[in-house]
Amino acid sequence: WIISGFICGSIGLALSKGGQSDSWIPINKNLWSLSFVLILAGLAFIILTILYLLVDVWNWFTGEPFLWLGMNSIVIYVGHEVCSNMFPVQFKVEETRHWQLMTMHLYGVMFWTIVAGLLYRKKTFIAI
Repeated sequence: WIISGFICGSIGLALSKGGQSDSWIPINKNLWSLSFVLILAGLAFIILTILYLLVDVWNWFTGEPFLWLGMNSIVIYVGHEVCSNMFPVQFKVEETRHWQLMTMHLYGVMFWTIVAGLLYRKKTFIAI
């Protein structure tokens, strides 16, 4: 996987000449250009390799929070949609700066992961 990641990333960087514009095929997310797809595929392969090593080979991370979220995914989704503008789940930001939005969204992910963990600990699973 790591070799595939470096090959895809290298081809994508070569097509874009290492820059965003002024190249053979510029990196363009809106058009999903070939260079954009290859660079993201390369990053995905590299991240997959790192996670494979951490989880399956070295056993450093069990991935349990993902299990919690997966066991009650419908509850988490509906809860997020219903409580999207309420305080404990989401807070209001005055300006829409990137770091403020990122902080708010990371807080939301952590909140719902904790809710999913509590439901998992109580062995409460709701499914359709």
